Amino acid sequence: MPDSQEKGAITLVETLIVLGIGVTILFVWAQSRLNQLEIENARNAGRAIATFSRAAATWLAQSPPAADGIYTVNDLQDCDDPAGRRFLSCTFGSTTAIPYARNDAGNPVEFGDLEIAVQITPTGTLGLIDFGVFRSGDDSNNDGLPDSRPDLAAAAFQTATEQTGAGVLDFFELVFAQPDPSAVILDQTDASYDLAVVDDLARLQARVGASTAGDAPFLRIDGGNEMTGGLSFENGMQVNMDATGLVVQGLGNVAIQTDTGNLVVRGQLEAATLDVTSAEFDEINVETPDGVVGTGFERFNQAPDIIRIDGELVRLTDRVSVNKQTLKKHATAIEKNRGDISQNRSDLVHITNKIKFNSDGIETNRRLIDNNAKDILNTIDRVSAIELCTPSIASIRAANPGPTSCGNASCEGTCGTFKASSRTFTYKVRNLQSLKCDSRTVRIYDTCCFISNGNCDGFCENSLTKC
Repeated sequence: MPDSQEKGAITLVETLIVLGIGVTILFVWAQSRLNQLEIENARNAGRAIATFSRAAATWLAQSPPAADGIYTVNDLQDCDDPAGRRFLSCTFGSTTAIPYARNDAGNPVEFGDLEIAVQITPTGTLGLIDFGVFRSGDDSNNDGLPDSRPDLAAAAFQTATEQTGAGVLDFFELVFAQPDPSAVILDQTDASYDLAVVDDLARLQARVGASTAGDAPFLRIDGGNEMTGGLSFENGMQVNMDATGLVVQGLGNVAIQTDTGNLVVRGQLEAATLDVTSAEFDEINVETPDGVVGTGFERFNQAPDIIRIDGELVRLTDRVSVNKQTLKKHATAIEKNRGDISQNRSDLVHITNKIKFNSDGIETNRRLIDNNAKDILNTIDRVSAIELCTPSIASIRAANPGPTSCGNASCEGTCGTFKASSRTFTYKVRNLQSLKCDSRTVRIYDTCCFISNGNCDGFCENSLTKC
C-alpha cells in the first residue's frame, strides 16, 4: 500500500508541473496577443485620422470658408441630402471613434468631437486639427486618466502618414504636438516636470490646406514658390537638391537648346570629360580636326617624358627577368603549397559531411521537441478533464453540525441506555492513484443522550448529557 501511495503522489506532482508549464505558455501567448491587438488598434486610429484629414484637405481646396473660424464634421458631409456635401463619405459619421484618442476632458474622441481651426492667410487657407492624446492602460500618476502612450501614437502616425497624397486636394501634414522628446523632462520629482508637455508626446495634430505650415511635398504655385522634394521623370531623369545646389541625374543626356541666347556659367565649369565640336575659351581655341592651339599650349611638348618612360620600361623589363628567376627557385615551395591546398580541400569535405550529419541530428531533435510539446498539450487536456470531488467531508460537517459517535460500552445496559438519532451522508474524496472520485459515508448524530437506571455510581451518568 505505501508503494502505491508513493506512486500516486509522484503522478500528482508531475500533473502540477505540467499545469505550471501550460499556464506559463498561455500567459506568454496572451501577452503577445494583447500587444499585437494594441498595435493593430493604433493603426486603425491612424486610418481614421487619415480619412478625416484627407476630407478636410479636400474641403479647404475645393470649397474653403470665407472667414476664419472653427468648423466640424458637419461642414465635410451632409448625409441627409442625397445631393449634399460628400467630402467625407457617409460611411463615416460623428460617432466614428478614433481608438485610444482622448480629449482634454479625458473622454474618447469621435469625429463629432474634432474641430478644424481655419485661418485665411494671404498665401492660402490653413486648417489645424487636434486629435487628442493617445491613452491606454494604468493610471500611474493617479490623475484619473489612463497613462499617455507615445508608442501607440507613433504607430497611428506611421499608418496615417502613409496615406497622405502628393497634392493639395488630399495632402495633410501630421505632426506630434511635442516634436522634440529630448527636451521633455520625464522625472516627476524634477521641479520643471510638466505633465501636459509629457502628454504632448502622445498628442497628434494635422495641418491641412494649400498653406500648410510645414514643407509640402509638391510644387507650390500659390505665391510661396517652394519645393522641398525632387522631380522624377518616367525616362529615369531626376532633378534633386544638393544643399544649396541643384543636381540633374540620369542615364540620358541633358540638352539646352536656345535660338538666340547662350549658356553662361558664372562660376567654375567642372567636367570629367568635355566633348565638343568646337569651343572658345577666352584666347584658347579648340578645334577638333586641328587639336588644341593657343597661348601656353607650346609647353605641351611630351618628348622628354617619352624618353623618361622608355628608360623606365627598360629598367622594369630587367626586374621582370629577375622575378622570373626567383619564381623558379620557389617552385618547390609552390608545389608543397599545392599539396597543402589539396589536403585542406579534403579536410573541408570531411568537415562538410560532419556538418550535414549534425544537421540531420538537429532535425531529429527538433521533431522530438515538437512531439514532446504535443504530449505536454495532450496532458494539459487530460488534466483539465479531471472530475471535481464534491461534496467534501468538510462541507458536509459544516452544513450538518453534530457528533459522529455516541455511547459508552462500559455503561450500556449496566447503568442505563442511550437514546440517539442520526443521519447518513455521502461525500467524495480523491483517489491518489486514478485521480478519480471515490464515495464515502459519514453518520452524524442529531440526538445523543444517556438515560440512567440508577444502578451505577454516577460515572456513566456524568459522561453524557442526560435526556
